[in-house]
Amino acid sequence: MNSQQQRFYNASSFESIQKRPTKAAQSAKPQSMNLESYSQEPPPPQSMNLQQQIPMSLGGYPQAPPTQPMNLQQQIPMNLGSYPQAPPSSQPVYQQIPKNLTQTPPPQPKNFQQQIPQQQQKAGYTEAEVNVLRGKGNEERTEFDLGKDGAFSDFAVLVGLFCNQITGWDQNSGKALSQKGFRVTYTTDEREFIRQLKNGANSFDVTWIVPTNVTILNPVEQEEFKTLVLNYHRSGRGLFIYGDNSPYFLQANWILPDLVGTTLVGDTPGDRVLSYGNGKTAGEFDANHLIFAGINYLYEGVTICYPQTDGKLTHLATSSDGHPCISFLESTPEHGRVLLDTGFTKLSYSWNSAGQARYVVNVTVYLVDVERRFKS
Repeated sequence: MNSQQQRFYNASSFESIQKRPTKAAQSAKPQSMNLESYSQEPPPPQSMNLQQQIPMSLGGYPQAPPTQPMNLQQQIPMNLGSYPQAPPSSQPVYQQIPKNLTQTPPPQPKNFQQQIPQQQQKAGYTEAEVNVLRGKGNEERTEFDLGKDGAFSDFAVLVGLFCNQITGWDQNSGKALSQKGFRVTYTTDEREFIRQLKNGANSFDVTWIVPTNVTILNPVEQEEFKTLVLNYHRSGRGLFIYGDNSPYFLQANWILPDLVGTTLVGDTPGDRVLSYGNGKTAGEFDANHLIFAGINYLYEGVTICYPQTDGKLTHLATSSDGHPCISFLESTPEHGRVLLDTGFTKLSYSWNSAGQARYVVNVTVYLVDVERRFKS
């Protein structure tokens, strides 16, 4: 890492990418996800044949072994190193409660907490996915986040949270961003969002747009919204644009055609966990991109949309249904970075389980683009 990266980035986050298994090792893993490499729990005990296990030189028995294999897990007292079965996680799963029915609620996800483990097979989840949704599989320590805690106190984030079905944002995403030092302003009102961009665009380093299916803006105001966002982008600052299943991409589709040359469409099944890989295979994200530093597994969202065409985008992840679901546009001297995510329900559902907190922090840190902004 260069000096600026060392100032803002965690070394452990880079190492977490560099130490991922090689492509050969990746291709050798089974189709269903395997958490064995990342679990802190020891493997289950194997029945031991004492005749085979104990060399004769160490006192092995010449007699035939017992007809019934011995289970050392049962025979070794706890104080001699036996491994108890880890108890199931009691961590609650975030529940979304719609408050304003003027916006049609998105489809409700499966209730993971109820499906673990009794309805696991009925729900179609692999054992590994259930473990991920319990919060296992990703390193918990914040030094595995891309950005260092407290390092971004000089940077500000504006959030247009227009979908009122995303509840708990301040306790989830807002809290995660604040831990890194970001000064966060968020609004659920489109006109207030316009006012913030009109009067203080230069005050914000990264802007989020979380769209919905309705608007309070008239056509003139919609055009002003689009113009302000595009001008902000051309000033070299970062944009984090979300979408979700049709029609929850209204505000995003005002700006995406001019921004990246495409629009969001579709309503495809999601509700699964993505794992690292090449980003082009269904159910995988790009193992080598910075936004996935410290992330082995990431919840994709409940039901999600996708870009109608590639446009100017480079795709970083493919949904379990085979569509691009996370894409980006790299910065140039003419504009800032853009990150497009097509499953904003990950901002609420399963927040404490499969990678969400680290993901939104990593993306926001990435969109600051410290490499370009502090280039000497």
